[in-house]
Amino acid sequence: MSELDNMNAGTEARPTLLTVLCILTWIASGLGALAYLILVVAGAAMADALSSIPGVGSMVTSGMIFLVLALLGSVSKIVGAAQMWKMKKMGFYLYAVGELVVFIAGYMAVKDIPAEMGGGFPVMGLVFSAVFIGLYGMNVKKMA
Repeated sequence: MSELDNMNAGTEARPTLLTVLCILTWIASGLGALAYLILVVAGAAMADALSSIPGVGSMVTSGMIFLVLALLGSVSKIVGAAQMWKMKKMGFYLYAVGELVVFIAGYMAVKDIPAEMGGGFPVMGLVFSAVFIGLYGMNVKKMA
């Protein structure tokens, strides 16, 4: 038996579905995290200038809270996918929490905006979150 075979002895192979999900998560959440990071940096730079305008300071603050939460949630999803790639069950929980944080932050950001203007309840966000959590959940029993 080769040295590589000895290293893999006793470990279950990663299912193809889990591999595909992790790659999709890294792409989507990686791009999301990069975008949120850029917006947090840009928002922080603009916050000083905009905070002097009456009524705008609170909007900037709530916008920054959304961006920071979405950034943290995206990073949690990336780390969770990395753990699941290694077949670690904890990764599923990190991913699920990150997914919920991003969804809730997004909902809180648009809940008061009329649906005609793109606000309201983000149904598609909920569907995608539920589908990915469900698909990852199907693989949890195979993880250590």
